[in-house]
Amino acid sequence: MSMFISNWVLLAVSLVIAAPVMFWKIKDTVSLEEDLRFSDETMEDVIPQYQVDGVGQPRAHHGV
Repeated sequence: MSMFISNWVLLAVSLVIAAPVMFWKIKDTVSLEEDLRFSDETMEDVIPQYQVDGVGQPRAHHGV
């Protein structure tokens, strides 16, 4: 029985320690600059360039 209690106590303590990390570090969104920080891509590589045709639908702009 003492092994069961000690496992639950260790679980509870680890959740108390991990909770602030989960609430402060995990975000719903990330800025583009932060997302590209450690990659070789630039903003121009990942942001699509769109043009609107006559109907109002976006279509990809290919720099010709």
